[in-house]
Amino acid sequence: MLNAHITDFEHRTGSAEEIDLSSVSREPRRLWETDKIFRCPLMGMCLTVPEQKQLLKKSGITPKGKTLYEIHEILIGSCENQNRLSRKVENLLNKKFLKEAAPLRDLDEKAFMDHWESAFRTGSYEAVLWAAAERQVLSAKNMAHIFGAVHMDMHQTAQNAAQLAKRLSAVEEQLAGVRKLHRDEVKKSKALSKENSDFAQKCAALESKISSVNEEDAFIPEKGQVERAVLLEEENAALLHRLSRLEKELAQKDARLASLEAQSEELQKELSAREEGKEQFKVQARKMINDFMQMNRCDDSCPSFNLCRKRILLVGGITKMEALYRQVVEKNGGIFEYHDGYIKGGVRDLENRLRRADVVLCPVNCNSHGACTMVKNLGKKHKKPVHMLSSSSLSMISQAVQRTAFP
Repeated sequence: MLNAHITDFEHRTGSAEEIDLSSVSREPRRLWETDKIFRCPLMGMCLTVPEQKQLLKKSGITPKGKTLYEIHEILIGSCENQNRLSRKVENLLNKKFLKEAAPLRDLDEKAFMDHWESAFRTGSYEAVLWAAAERQVLSAKNMAHIFGAVHMDMHQTAQNAAQLAKRLSAVEEQLAGVRKLHRDEVKKSKALSKENSDFAQKCAALESKISSVNEEDAFIPEKGQVERAVLLEEENAALLHRLSRLEKELAQKDARLASLEAQSEELQKELSAREEGKEQFKVQARKMINDFMQMNRCDDSCPSFNLCRKRILLVGGITKMEALYRQVVEKNGGIFEYHDGYIKGGVRDLENRLRRADVVLCPVNCNSHGACTMVKNLGKKHKKPVHMLSSSSLSMISQAVQRTAFP
């Protein structure tokens, strides 16, 4: 598809070396005059999702009920000719990028490409991409270079999204452990508080008893008072000893309770911080995944859209990412089928799925040696192409799907 666009570009304009640049107009191309190769990345990378929906509303098209891919497809379709929607899209692109893109029109092609390389390295190249699309003259080689760089940047974004999802899962596990520890400490703190209360009641009872004994001493007759005083002193000494021991224990419990309360407070702060970080991380992860899915959706002008309804069987991989694998295959025009790679229950189901498939993908990092060998043998038996992949990442699956579309 990319070669077809470039051939058409050269047929219409000739190579850059054949054009008299002095005779070429410096006026920019209109959006509907831009080369088709730029329209998919322009709509997907230079316009945010809210901006895309707002453009449809202003043009009398309701975005309600439409998927992000359907909105993307409508915007690309409007670029075929001048119409209400294409004019509004062009106006918004100029509003966002004209200040940076306009000075680039007077640059020769080498200076322009130097500026592109500098902007691409910084990751802020949307304005230069718009300038490349509206430029009257750009060689087929440089046009292919710009498109290829943007296309591979989309794959890198997908890999980063997968890594963020993995980190998010690890943070959630750590957070669950902190919450359990906090609950356990709260239970211990409540138990110590109850013990404190019980000791306080016992101390109060002892003090009351001592007070009663002292009151009784005031009414004892002088005869036998010495003997009674000796007994009371012994009993009082025993009570004081017990009271001293209980006070010491109570002081230890108080110190332990204070320590646990301090730990509980620290754990609560850490829990709050982790929950806040988790929410921020979720927002970033969702944004990156959504950005990747938006950028990776395109129409039949994109070089990834050519599986021609081939049935792609994926054996193994990360089960939680099955939906993302399915989107990569189906959005490229294929039929997706999945087997988790476990063959303890027999190989009949795997063999039946493999017999129906046109192409088999088998990541070796998520399958046992026995499962990989079984897939290879079944592929030879039924004469099916089997691709052994070093990784089950979304980027690796996407690259394998592209190789299937363009062998």
